[in-house]
Amino acid sequence: MVPPGIGSLKNAPLLRDFSRAYGRAVGLPVQFHTPGEFAIAQDPLMPAFCQMMALKRKTCEQCLAAHLALQDSNGLRALTGVCFAGLTSSAVPVRRGGAVLGYLHTGHAYVDRPSQACGEPGRGCLLPGRSGGIRPRRCAGACRMTRRLGAMEYEGAVGLLAVFASQLAEVYTGGSEATNYPALDHSIRKIREDVSRQWTLTSLARQAGMHPAYFSEKFHAHTGRTLTAFLAGLRVDRARHLLTYTALPVSEIAFASGFRSLSQFNRVYKKLTGHVPGADRGEAA
Repeated sequence: MVPPGIGSLKNAPLLRDFSRAYGRAVGLPVQFHTPGEFAIAQDPLMPAFCQMMALKRKTCEQCLAAHLALQDSNGLRALTGVCFAGLTSSAVPVRRGGAVLGYLHTGHAYVDRPSQACGEPGRGCLLPGRSGGIRPRRCAGACRMTRRLGAMEYEGAVGLLAVFASQLAEVYTGGSEATNYPALDHSIRKIREDVSRQWTLTSLARQAGMHPAYFSEKFHAHTGRTLTAFLAGLRVDRARHLLTYTALPVSEIAFASGFRSLSQFNRVYKKLTGHVPGADRGEAA
């Protein structure tokens, strides 16, 4: 089931800007897909080899099945796999409030060394034949233009994507938080985009052009929570994601999530989750 309001997440400026920066930094494409969805994008960073494979029905079906298999339905872990052509790809879940919003797909690259079946001197490449089946033939060098990375380099790229996934989840509104006050909508979006910032009721009300008491009343009416509770929930969600998908020290995660001290982090985390932060360390392993 596609989460409501997911279109706004697909078109979020944050996703567009990150995809551009990620591509420039690591040379890999990144696409956001809702659960059960996948398609080869017409992206300059998408290997020509993959784009050619997508043109044939049978190979396209194999490609689709391989990438859908990377979507962990529980949204607890990033999965990585190698397709029949030897290319490595990964899907990082974007998860919020126990629901899987979608997946950030990346990869389509050779990791460690080129595939034994593609691009080696004196051998044909595995490409779709006229009947749609797979057989060795020339690919006009498309495979040799495919991105190659070391194992640790690729692991780092996927880890970076996992950290971003928590930020992307924070801007999702579910189509339910739109109000009749554009300034309040803007405030809620800004909070989600920069949850580690030390937001105050006074500063937010001033930016929205509202009296603090009135801002607080409307904020609670449209989110169902006070500003303090709203921030605490977002910060714990981010911290839980970082604990699961990164090896960052707990103290760094606490401050990166917007908590002012480790003791405050531990107290709020246990209050909202029922357990200490360490219990979520390595959950996805």
